[in-house]
Amino acid sequence: MAEELIREYLSYITQDHHKRRDMDFWIEKRWSHGDLLGYRVMHDGYCHEYFSKYYATYAEAEADLKQILKQWIKEESKREDE
Repeated sequence: MAEELIREYLSYITQDHHKRRDMDFWIEKRWSHGDLLGYRVMHDGYCHEYFSKYYATYAEAEADLKQILKQWIKEESKREDE
């Protein structure tokens, strides 16, 4: 689940450079004129800059969010080892 990865990511960043915005992630359902357009993953933090990506399905959005979080966890764990 993405929630587990978010908690792991936060365990790294809250040690020395936590900012409130770094804790917020969104998967947003997009509608227009009654039609589902898809989903958007968003994050706007200090440790990692704003991003917003669109997907056709919730599963695709969540899968990419997981990949992003795994990469960020890897980067933060390397920083911690230095």
